[in-house]
Amino acid sequence: MKNNIIRLPVMVASFFAVALFGFSGLAFAVPVIVDDFITSSATVIANSTTPSVSSSVSGAGILGGTRSSVLTYGSGPNDSRFLVAGGRLGYGEDVSTDGSLNLTYTLVGGFDLTDGGNHDRFIFDVHLLQHIFALDITILSAGGGSSSLTGGPQNLTPSLVPFSTSFLFTGFSGSALLTNATSLVVSLDVGVPDTANDLLLNSISIDGSHTPVPPVVPPVVATPEPVSLMLLGMGAVGLFGFRSLRRKEGLTGSLSV
Repeated sequence: MKNNIIRLPVMVASFFAVALFGFSGLAFAVPVIVDDFITSSATVIANSTTPSVSSSVSGAGILGGTRSSVLTYGSGPNDSRFLVAGGRLGYGEDVSTDGSLNLTYTLVGGFDLTDGGNHDRFIFDVHLLQHIFALDITILSAGGGSSSLTGGPQNLTPSLVPFSTSFLFTGFSGSALLTNATSLVVSLDVGVPDTANDLLLNSISIDGSHTPVPPVVPPVVATPEPVSLMLLGMGAVGLFGFRSLRRKEGLTGSLSV
């Protein structure tokens, strides 16, 4: 019983050691939310009368704490518009109208996008994409470094069902230090104007490859309990006594003959 009491804390300590160090050996990157769009912002409209509209909102679920936006009217007789509500960003352009939207996240003091090497990509969780959409990401860092997607804005394929798309850090070119980023700029542009929300975006995040590495768990060595040792000892004594008795009986028999 005493040994059981001693073994219990050791087992509990081993469990927590595996939980803290063993599971960390799985090398699962913890995602960093750039924007989950929980913090809402009112509808913004740009057109020929008001060609550029800037807005800013601070709140939860935003990397750096503040989302700054610039909606720019390009051409056409109608409006470009965007809003954030219900945990989604909606962006659309009316018929025959073109525009663009820039979202800026300022990272005061610098931010390690790689998380010490655990992160290697941006992930866009898209709820709805009605038309071809051009997306670009610009990373600014301390010292004036700047990097963006190699080849310029990337076209996203339309889909009426939710999907995720990722952009690897290796797909960027420029001089920005990803380990000391000071600003992120996400540029969005609808390729085909429409009257509805051409894009509904659920979130923007930074994540890793999720490649598991099995942890090394030390083997558990069973320790004999006191009762088991006592029974084993009694058995050995009994066996010794039985053999001694047989030897004595054999000797007595030989003398009587």
